[in-house]
Amino acid sequence: MVTAQWPPTAKRAAVRLDWLLVGAIVAYLLANVPFLTAWPAVNGDEGREMNAFWVNSGIDPSARTLDPIFQHDPLYKGGLQGLSTALSFRLFGLGLFQGRIVSLVWGGLLLWVTFLAGRRLYGPAAGGVAVLFLALSQPFLSASHIVRPDIVVATLVMLAVYCTVRGLQDGGRYWHLLAGVSLGLSFDVHPNTLAFMPMVGLFYLARHGRRAFVSSDAWLFVGGIAVGALYYAAIRILPDPAHFAEAFGYWIGVDKQPPLLARRGPNPIEAEYSRWASYFGGRHVETGLMALGVAWAVVSMVRERRVDPLLVGLAIAVGVFTVLVSSKTEYYMILFFPILVLLLAGAIGEVLQRLDGSRLVASALIVALAVSAMGFERGFREMSEASTDFQDRDYAALSRQLREQIPPGSKVIAPPIFWIGLATPPYYLDYVDFFVWERVRRERNVSWPEFVRDIEPDYVILDSKTKYEASRSDAQYLERNADLVTAIRHVNYTRVEVWKMRETSQ
Repeated sequence: MVTAQWPPTAKRAAVRLDWLLVGAIVAYLLANVPFLTAWPAVNGDEGREMNAFWVNSGIDPSARTLDPIFQHDPLYKGGLQGLSTALSFRLFGLGLFQGRIVSLVWGGLLLWVTFLAGRRLYGPAAGGVAVLFLALSQPFLSASHIVRPDIVVATLVMLAVYCTVRGLQDGGRYWHLLAGVSLGLSFDVHPNTLAFMPMVGLFYLARHGRRAFVSSDAWLFVGGIAVGALYYAAIRILPDPAHFAEAFGYWIGVDKQPPLLARRGPNPIEAEYSRWASYFGGRHVETGLMALGVAWAVVSMVRERRVDPLLVGLAIAVGVFTVLVSSKTEYYMILFFPILVLLLAGAIGEVLQRLDGSRLVASALIVALAVSAMGFERGFREMSEASTDFQDRDYAALSRQLREQIPPGSKVIAPPIFWIGLATPPYYLDYVDFFVWERVRRERNVSWPEFVRDIEPDYVILDSKTKYEASRSDAQYLERNADLVTAIRHVNYTRVEVWKMRETSQ
């Protein structure tokens, strides 16, 4: 946290290193492009989010939301994620590749700002180590290959860290303002950003101590967050406050009710522990490395008698997720991994500084350790298998099979997974998200047969998961009121059924 000094020779060396790293990141991203649509399997969130971004983009005026009952959800505007995805749609059209390539680009930006933050905190070598371990990790590979907000949130949070540290080291008030705005815009992408705001704020406490509460730097940072909050209110809330309150009341109050407020369900601490254990289970070397970074940060904080913003911020973020975030998905690991690899890089960087021998040999050993420990081999194997076994996994081929059975312009009820492949512009189908029923079932006690009769679809498409959910309400409703047109076996979705509703359905 001291003021950085950059002699001319050091600046020139830093510029060369920057360009070398940028080239390496671009090459790594390009190497991932052939696997984008093959791995991982399309997730329901991708269909739902891409639909929201497609409708909001205004590219196709005939495009409709997947929810005809509650209409457009103000919580799904997407912020910078939606804006960048819509730009991709405008340039290259609607498609799975066009959506996922945006996440890959955001992943590249995450690697870059992680390096910048690591260089400021621990030196260039540590910054490079952090990028290496992050790029080869399973959370990065997964998050950069799927249309979800997590990779965007991780990037904006790490950008805020870099701007804050740079502002504290070099001066320049706009850096503090930019750090706050980055967090504000990140919250607009997804509210999970709230868990990481204290971490960035702790840098001001580490630098100024008690004076942080009256420091102009800290107040500029708070002002940046306020700008983001005003933007959020103007875009999300003010256009239709009642609709926002209704959507917020369901998604936050019911569907994703914070564990702290939930009367039922697993113990919040046990649930959060299970999320971490499910990822690190069997990854013994990777677990040891992350624990090493945390242990080094603890020892350093005690030894130097100072607050470590990354370590304490990490603990606060885990605490917030424990009591406020009900969704215990592995996708959220990418939010924590940049912090973990920075702590690890700090430990490795300190060791490198004390080495008297060849640092080239040490660097080679670090690369070998990263490749073997961070799950890259497993991730690469999964991507390779998905590509070589493409006939059984090809989402586009499955989409063509479904289009062959469903005439253009039909109204369908289906899980959002299939929307991407069936939404060929101009809008291919009047598509209703199957999981809209989940909301009306909770709020209005509507059964599956009642939901189908209200929507009046021409076809119903179900995968194994949604078929099970529908059968729990009425096991034989489709058999009594529809004809099975086709059943397609698929590696990722088990059995995909297309049902044509009869005109006299009851």
